[in-house]
Amino acid sequence: MKQFAVWAGRNDAKSRAITGEYTKLGLHERLGAVGHDPDRLSEADRRLFEEQNSRLEAAREEFSPPMPECFDIDKSWQAIHFLLTGQVEGGSPPLAWVVLGDAELPDVGSYARDGDPLRMLSAAQVQTIAKELVNISAEQLLSRATVAEMIAKDVHYVSEDEMTERDYISHHYERLRNFYTEAAERKNAVLVCLG
Repeated sequence: MKQFAVWAGRNDAKSRAITGEYTKLGLHERLGAVGHDPDRLSEADRRLFEEQNSRLEAAREEFSPPMPECFDIDKSWQAIHFLLTGQVEGGSPPLAWVVLGDAELPDVGSYARDGDPLRMLSAAQVQTIAKELVNISAEQLLSRATVAEMIAKDVHYVSEDEMTERDYISHHYERLRNFYTEAAERKNAVLVCLG
């Protein structure tokens, strides 16, 4: 959270400095006078407008941390959690964090809309998870319990079709491992949503 605040502050300061130059040059007023259509500016103002926009875009790219694509693990989430921890709910970190996350973020402004609030994993926690998961192949994960054992433990959304279920869990687990590996390489934190 602290790292995000520092990043956001730097990004905001750089953007405000560039926007301040834009205002000092009177370009904002001249753009307003032509209905905010840069194509209607004079050639000199259009070049200035494009230069300022390029600088703003460069500032955004400079301060934007690379983000892996968001994805979900569909209905395999509890099966993966169970196979990692041996428990339907809870478990010991760091494996319990993989699917459930850790610190719950305050539901400011009711963003969760009656669903589960976001949970956060720090960059350090993501590193720890990635190191753990690299040692657990999909085959090793699936060897921890049979589909019948998961059904007996009331693991959500597990079908009785052993082969289909194993393929489904394996596919989503491999994607999850890759996600954490990539996030760790980029030194990213992770937000987890269960809803």
